[in-house]
Amino acid sequence: MDYPLPSTIQEAEAMVLALYQPAPPETIAKIQDTLHRMQRAPSGWWIARDLLGHADDKVKFFGALTLIVKLNTESSSLSSDDASELRQNLVGWFVKSLDDGSGAMVIRKLSSALVTFFLFFPAQWEFCIRHLCCSLSEGTALPQERIDGSINMSHILETLHSRKLQAALWFAGSLVDEAAKIEMNSARHVGLYETLTRNVPDALALMSHCFSRQGSADSTSYGTQKDSITCLQSWIWFSQRISSHSDELIGSLRALIRPTIASLAENELYEPAVELLSDILSNYSGFLTEDHYESLFSLFETQWSRERYQRLVEGDFDFDSVQFGQLMIALGDSKVEALIHGVDDRSSRFLAHLRGLLSAQGYPVSDDKIFVPALEFWSTYVETLTDSIYSDEEESKPWATFMTLKPTDEGMRETIDHALTQLGPLLARSIVHNIGGNASRSELDRLSEPLKKMVNHHAKARIWLEQALNDSSFPGQQLSGDEKALFLRKIINLRGSRGTNQVVREFWLAARGSKFAYVS
Repeated sequence: MDYPLPSTIQEAEAMVLALYQPAPPETIAKIQDTLHRMQRAPSGWWIARDLLGHADDKVKFFGALTLIVKLNTESSSLSSDDASELRQNLVGWFVKSLDDGSGAMVIRKLSSALVTFFLFFPAQWEFCIRHLCCSLSEGTALPQERIDGSINMSHILETLHSRKLQAALWFAGSLVDEAAKIEMNSARHVGLYETLTRNVPDALALMSHCFSRQGSADSTSYGTQKDSITCLQSWIWFSQRISSHSDELIGSLRALIRPTIASLAENELYEPAVELLSDILSNYSGFLTEDHYESLFSLFETQWSRERYQRLVEGDFDFDSVQFGQLMIALGDSKVEALIHGVDDRSSRFLAHLRGLLSAQGYPVSDDKIFVPALEFWSTYVETLTDSIYSDEEESKPWATFMTLKPTDEGMRETIDHALTQLGPLLARSIVHNIGGNASRSELDRLSEPLKKMVNHHAKARIWLEQALNDSSFPGQQLSGDEKALFLRKIINLRGSRGTNQVVREFWLAARGSKFAYVS
């Protein structure tokens, strides 16, 4: 038998609190069902209002949740005056929750209720971030008529303590997180995008202000900086979602990437900063400018970076250390072509460090969160490099740098040798598959160049090439084992001399079905 709906606020409060008390599963299920029915009943509006006045966070949380349910189910029945009154009440409860010591779960849920209101009534809350910050500054829900473009947001933000700034960031981030989930071109959400864009300057002012507090060692200050990075992440993904008409937004958000990069050196800010930057590099690399890439590559030249890298390759697989390695790999992935063509010392050092990740001590390969993505990077590198080697526009000299790099440091030499034992088979297979029939005739001379470098500089070249020739995926299936062996013997004996080009051409012809012949 179902429980009756609460008829007084005291009964509603008692039922909410009962949900958190030990009880048989069937009793908990009945309480939940009754509360769900209460949320959808006409009395849900006033019950939510009164629950938010309770001292217990669990009760206040349920009050905020009830408002979200009511908005999602009954917003269409609210008049303009009703919506205006609800907006003011929501802002008032939000402000009060920050002054009466309410916990984060209450503030976050009220923030979600405010966002839900905005999504249904954007025209009723045109400058939502500004209105909320001004109300937080005054300690009460200000009339919206007092909020206009003449307000100095920088001055308002200076009056807010860390907890209020943090709450404003939660709202600003949740605003675009939820907006990104809906179809803004639908009739139901007409005008939503335009109203959101009016809030961009205030969102940027809020995030910039919180970033500017980085000189403080106050833990609450670091908290607002963390939340600023998280908020920035939300706005960046929103800009990607609407990239067809967000050039101005993207340009504004880019200004906050440099302080995010600087945050990597702060232990308290490292995790959100490295997560955001790795995410952008992996999924939205076009968002970053060349200046941003320059800053990132410069970062990996610092003592801070060298120390973190050393810990990683020596077997420190703690979460933050793995994140550092993943950031390196993400940067390499996003600029792989630039690294291939780079002839400067910095590019060479960065590539050497990426090769070093293949020999990082620690977990078995199957459990290694660095080795596998590092190997995937080098697989991409090899494919891209091979393409560039025999493209009509490119020269093959990057291969010379790669295959002949011989650092004087013995430890690094060992690291690179180990890396090449992983990369060598990939390189050999890529070359052999192309000269074994996949390449066009015009590409053969360019393919011969990396092959010469390989056999001339690496003792294991014979093994790598033999494995590639006998791989089941080798395209020239009509070639016999003796013909492959003869080709390999000729290539090795030539040791990178000019005759290699002719041997490659004839092997390619034979793989294509022509008569197999070699120049003696």
